[in-house]
This record gives sequence, C-alpha cells and structure tokens, in this order.
Amino acid sequence: KILGLLYKMLLTRFLKIDGMIIYSLLMPTLSLSIALSSFNIQTVCNQNISQNTNSIRNILKSALKINIVTSSIVSLIILALFPFAKALYGSYLIYYPILTIIPLIYFSNLSGIMKGYLEAKKNFITPALSNLLEQIAKIILSIVFIFLVKNKGIYIKVIMAFLAMSLSEIFSFCFLIYKITRKNKIYWSRTIDSNKKAIFKQAAPLTIDHLIISIISFFEPIIYFYFCNLNNIPKETSAKIYALTNQYAIPALTIILFIPLTISKIIFPEASKSINCLDNIHKKIDLAIITIFACSLFNFNLCRFHNDKLLHFLYKDTSSKNITIFLSYFFIIIYFSPLLVGILQAQKKELFLLIESLILNIISICTLIALTFIKNVNVLAYPLAIASSSLLKVIINFIYLRIKLNYSFSIPGTLVLILSLALNIIIETKLDTSFFSLVYANLISLTVIVLYYYLSNKRKPVLSHMMHK
Repeated sequence: KILGLLYKMLLTRFLKIDGMIIYSLLMPTLSLSIALSSFNIQTVCNQNISQNTNSIRNILKSALKINIVTSSIVSLIILALFPFAKALYGSYLIYYPILTIIPLIYFSNLSGIMKGYLEAKKNFITPALSNLLEQIAKIILSIVFIFLVKNKGIYIKVIMAFLAMSLSEIFSFCFLIYKITRKNKIYWSRTIDSNKKAIFKQAAPLTIDHLIISIISFFEPIIYFYFCNLNNIPKETSAKIYALTNQYAIPALTIILFIPLTISKIIFPEASKSINCLDNIHKKIDLAIITIFACSLFNFNLCRFHNDKLLHFLYKDTSSKNITIFLSYFFIIIYFSPLLVGILQAQKKELFLLIESLILNIISICTLIALTFIKNVNVLAYPLAIASSSLLKVIINFIYLRIKLNYSFSIPGTLVLILSLALNIIIETKLDTSFFSLVYANLISLTVIVLYYYLSNKRKPVLSHMMHK
C-alpha cells in the first residue's frame, strides 16, 4: 500500500492536473473492462475451494478457462471501440491509452484466480508478495518511462502510465505461476462440466453486480458533465472536480484501506464454512469491526485536521482540500464496506448484493442529477452523490446482517465507538494541528476502545459459566 501511494505521488507529479483529468476519465473504462472480463471468478474460486477441498484442480482449471474466454470477448470489444472514441471522450487520441489495457485485462484476471486459490488455501504471503512485486515493477517502469517521454505530449505520457500498469501486472502473474507450479502440477485434462456450471451460476450475479457499478462509474462523469453544463458550470470546472475527487481526495481518504481489505480476506474463508450462521465467528467479526473503526478514526483525523500537510506531502498540491474534508466524515463508516461485502459474499448472498447495487446506483445517479440543479452544492454534486450512496450501502448491509444472519454489534460497543469519535474531534479541535495532537487524539480513543473490548470479553465467560450453572 505504501508503494502504491508512492506510485500515486509519482504519477500526479508526472502527469500534472491536465494529465490526471485524462487518466481519471479512462479509469472507468478500465474498471468496466475488468468487471466484465473477470466474471468475479477470484471470489467464487476462493469460496468453492474453501468448501470443496477434494476438487481443487477441477475448480481452478474451470475458472481459468472461463476467464480466458471472457477476457478475449472484452478485448475484442475494446478493439472495436475506435469509431466511437471521439463521441465518448471528445478525441481519437484517447483511444490509444485504452489499447494498452488489453494485456492488463488478461493478466489481472488470471492473477486474481491464482490469488483466490492461494487465499482459500490460507496462503496470504504469496499474494502479498505478488502485490509487492507488482508495485515495485510499476514504480521502476514509470520512472524509466518518465525519463524517456519527459518532453513528449500529454497523451504519450498517459499511454506510458497505462503501459507501466500492464507490464507490472505481467510480472506479478509470472511470480504467482512460478510459486504455484513449483509445488503443484496442474494437468490440463478435461474438466468436469458440473464445476463449470456451478462456477458460472455463482459468478453471474456477482459479475452483474460489479458490472452495474462499473457501467454507472463509466456514465457518471458523462452525466455529471452534461448536467453541470446545463446549469452553466464550465466543463473545465466539472472535469477538475471529478479528477480531484477520484485521483486526489479518494486516494488520500483510502490511504489505510488495505487493513479493512486484509481483514475481509482473512475472515472470508471462515465465514464461508457455515452458511446462514455467523455464531462461530461472532467474536472475530466484533474484533474486525473494532479494528476497522480504529483505522477509520486515524484516517479521519489525518484527512480532516491535517489535510494540508497530507495533501502537500502526497501531491505537492492542496486544491482537493475542501473535497477531502467534506468526504472524511463519510469515510468513517465507508471503511466498514469491504468487511460487510466480504461476509455477505462468503454467505452466498450474491443476489441480495446485486439488487442492492442496482437500487443504490440508480439512487446515486438520481441524486447526482438532482444536486446539479441546487445552486450552492451543484459543483460538489459528484462527490456528494457517490459518498451518500456508499454510506447507505454500509447501513443497509449492517441491517441485513442483523435481520437475516442474526449478527449485530452490541449497543454498548456502538456507544463506546461514538464516544471515542467525539473525544477525537474535541481533542483535535482544542489542540493545534500538529503531529502531537494526531498521536494524542488517537491514543486516547484507542485506549477507550481497547479497554471496552477487554472488559466486555472478560465479563462474557463469567456470564456463560453462570448460565451453565
């Protein structure tokens, strides 16, 4: 994650704000391509291998074959996009960076399957090392390409950025293949059709879910620019807000999101072992929620009260300051999203996630359109719409866990988390925005949370013993 942040710092300095606008416009296309071609096989592969240890090879081979076919179809669609490039992006030149993502589609998806297989086998070290190798390769290649094209046009620089991304993914894939085949021989015999059908059936709702999100992400900027223009907001202004939100504010706000993502990956195999029942991992989920809250609290302090120093350190640019402060309140809760989605996927609630995604994305688009007509907030319509939609998703998922899976975080625990947040805000507001205030505020809040968790767990065995008597 630190190397990824270093890459982002390098990229923003290399491309500047004009290049980052083009880069941010292309990212929804990349996300849409990955969502459509990956068929969400990584999650399905992880889940099926965790539950069916006797047919690992067949599951893995079926997943690989499905993924190669879907990646090929998406690549052909990208090749056919050239006549529409000007209508979609306003320039034919923007099509050429898109071509460089075709290798990325193949190797990213294949790497995803390998990682899903390893994580199901509770091998988290190899995927982590492959991610590390990918980031190192990306940084080195970016530095080399920056040197080679430093005097070239902005589109050439964007092409080099995407090319570095594709090549680094190839390095990661080769590393994963080497590590897996060194210990496991995979023979390409005929796979069992039932495995393919099972994977396809399970992956379809998840893929449609991701596809809906990616399609909305693809059309969101177009809708945002159109309605901003309709309300006399220049396209340059709306495009800048879009780039500042996606390439500056959100990366800063998700600077430690790797911790919730890691926790989600660790809990996923455990949660998939007993469907419609979370009693066996209730305590683990409690601990995960407390840990994630501590992370989100630190992130909130950093982005809300120390944003000038943070943004200047990351980008040497503080133009996204107001957006970062505004979104920091939402991200206190949004940090729980990876954990909740991971648990629901492990519990095979793909259909619920699909319906939820569809409804929330429609709400997000409607909110975006409505806000562009409100004079005082129309420029910030985009960040407000995506943040409110993400926040609502977390709230709905918590409610679903309570109603359908009989899991709920205790009311005293919730009050303690709210108290620690209030203490944080009071301390940061009263003290100057120095490193000392950041450390002091987080230590006080963390002490309150840890003390509550310790006392609540110490009391539970006593109550259990009394009930048994």
